[in-house]
Amino acid sequence: MTATVRDSAITERLISWINDNYPARGKFTKLEADSKIPAQRWKNVFYRRQYANQEMLDFIDCFSEEDAGWIRTGVKLPIEDSYPFLTAPPTQQETQSLAKRLIWVIKEWTSPRGAQLFSYLEDKYHGVISADEWASVILGNKEPSLEMVHLVCKIRPYFTEWILLGSVNSRNPQVDPANKDSVDHWREKQIAFFDEINAAFSTDVDHDN
Repeated sequence: MTATVRDSAITERLISWINDNYPARGKFTKLEADSKIPAQRWKNVFYRRQYANQEMLDFIDCFSEEDAGWIRTGVKLPIEDSYPFLTAPPTQQETQSLAKRLIWVIKEWTSPRGAQLFSYLEDKYHGVISADEWASVILGNKEPSLEMVHLVCKIRPYFTEWILLGSVNSRNPQVDPANKDSVDHWREKQIAFFDEINAAFSTDVDHDN
């Protein structure tokens, strides 16, 4: 199989991971002991004589799902301690489809759970969509309607591109809640915006005095 740019990028990230996690001499012997993959194969990858293979990625998956995800995609997961949204970062499973991403966003801005959540959504949107219809989608029995997506995106407009596409290409004001770099950029923009508001307010107060 012909190697691709993606194969090369994955290999470079794997080499970086090896440097971070096996920095000492004897790294290939230690990798062999931990992974049961021959040291020579690790050495071939490290010195770019071959590309990373699935067996190596599966080993790192057992070692750290977060690291394995970064090696495969180049996307770092957000750090939960400094996460700016109202729930934990979405898991890999919660990013896999439009319906799952929509459900994550609903749970990010609502506090009710179970049947109370379905009723809350019906009331929130003045009965436009029934509690039973919301329940069918959130319980995974039905795909969301375009109207549901539109209503949720009105509450959390900065998640719109992520909900629809699963990633964010525009830098502002959209954000991918599963991508550390995107979240960090969004947070910086929010801080800068409120700093500008505070500066303008302070200037107005000074003028009034």
